[in-house]
Amino acid sequence: MEIAIGIGEEKQGFEAGKEAAKQAFKKIAKPNLVILFSSVSLNIPDVLRGVREIFKDCQIIGCSSSKEIAFDRVLDNSCVLMAISSSLTIKTGVGRDFSKDARKAGEELANSLIEGVKEPRGTLFLFSDGVSGNGTQMVKGIYNVLGPYVHLLGGAAGDNCQFLKTYQIINDEVLTDSIVAALLLSDTPIAGVGIKHGFTPYGDPMVITKAEGNRIYQLDGKPAFDAYISHFKFKEKIEPIDFRKIEETHTHPLGSPQMGEEYLIRHFVCANPDRSIVCSAELPENSVVRVMKATKNSLISSASFASKEALASLKGKKAKAVLIFNCISRVWILNDEAGKEIDEVKKVFGEDVPLFGFYTFGEIGQLKEGPPLFHNKSIVVCAII
Repeated sequence: MEIAIGIGEEKQGFEAGKEAAKQAFKKIAKPNLVILFSSVSLNIPDVLRGVREIFKDCQIIGCSSSKEIAFDRVLDNSCVLMAISSSLTIKTGVGRDFSKDARKAGEELANSLIEGVKEPRGTLFLFSDGVSGNGTQMVKGIYNVLGPYVHLLGGAAGDNCQFLKTYQIINDEVLTDSIVAALLLSDTPIAGVGIKHGFTPYGDPMVITKAEGNRIYQLDGKPAFDAYISHFKFKEKIEPIDFRKIEETHTHPLGSPQMGEEYLIRHFVCANPDRSIVCSAELPENSVVRVMKATKNSLISSASFASKEALASLKGKKAKAVLIFNCISRVWILNDEAGKEIDEVKKVFGEDVPLFGFYTFGEIGQLKEGPPLFHNKSIVVCAII
């Protein structure tokens, strides 16, 4: 497998896409697959046209982003792409109407990828709408069709933190409310993966006593909104309409204990007038949850941990590139030190290994035990061999 990365920093979408593709073209003239991430500050259909000006025939997947990652840089208002040349069979697919039925959309996507494949094995790079749908159900739908021998990796699209509309890219289409993916069929692993978030419990355990999908109605029998904000001693009365304006909602998510020592984190989308809370993906009724906290140091250390875990899983093989799917909400804690996470990844893999990725509205990956999960506030490090 050969890999090349390009960056487009022109202010116009077409020129940015063309510039990124030209940089990658210097190393790979005829890729099998291009993975493309672009800021919504650029016109994404124009970005795609610019890429197609250089790479006319290959398959393309990608999505809109909140920030972009290339080499050792965290970028804003740019597009980045990774061109892959491989002898592996690569199939791309799409699932639509994600907000209507996330599980069905996931199944639709998965079934489109395995037509004619008896027992699928390989790696699936997956990008979903970041402001609609239920990420947990999407992953379940895909996993139930593809089975345990396909490793799911990816993230939910962003929109520069406007939380209004995100975009998914599949070949010559720019979609929304969809899932796009590329399946690289392989009998042996093509990547090593590490996932970590760096959050620890802050409050007493609570039980989700009423929930439906990704909406939590009650915690310990109390309205979810009131039970959550009781952990913070606000002097003024807080109402659900102000939920997203409260800094603590960005920095203190809910976490549910999983196998091992890691918690599964859930980021908040909003609170409703009925005092329920909507999360980016579901936490089932009767789950135990804790309010969580993190520091700059714990987030930076978690990036190092995930990188070392990914490197160790390569079992001595050299990484050709590292993909990073990193939650944009981590930047709200790190602020101007966000680049230190990327520095930690670079330290682990070395200066000669290129980095590539984007800042997400949710991350997809598999811990050592159990099936793949939809994560929040995590960093997923994927080392390709």
